[in-house]
Amino acid sequence: MTFRLRSDKVCKNRHHIIAKLQNSIRHCGDEKGLELNALVYSFSKTLINRYGVLYNVQNRRVPGRRFRLGNCYSNAVEMSQNQEYKYVEGIAVCKTSGVAICHAWNIDKNERAIDVTYVHTDNYDYYGIEIPFEQIWKIGRMNGGIWFCSLPYLKK
Repeated sequence: MTFRLRSDKVCKNRHHIIAKLQNSIRHCGDEKGLELNALVYSFSKTLINRYGVLYNVQNRRVPGRRFRLGNCYSNAVEMSQNQEYKYVEGIAVCKTSGVAICHAWNIDKNERAIDVTYVHTDNYDYYGIEIPFEQIWKIGRMNGGIWFCSLPYLKK
């Protein structure tokens, strides 16, 4: 499935709103983190609802590597840089609370979905969209080299 970048105006506006909220997290903590998740989800939910696929995701530890919780987008980008892994972005829905968390993970060369960020992947249902690395790279550069969500900048 092919997705295109939204207009420059929309991308710049969304980047400004997201970056402003990210900056406030440094000062206000978790409450703003939940607000950021809700904002990113609001920008992404139409694509996820229409084109998202349910993935059976397994936790994967990479020997000699440590990936930080809270850095799922950059973790998944890092894994997909060597072309052995594909990048997937969407939501992880907690099975007990029903809370949807915007998240990114990977698909390995054997088409297995893996998450290097979350340890307890069996606690979540993952719905996502595979995004070509070229688009991820373009969006990251557009955002000043900051690897964060990509779905808010894409359209069908």
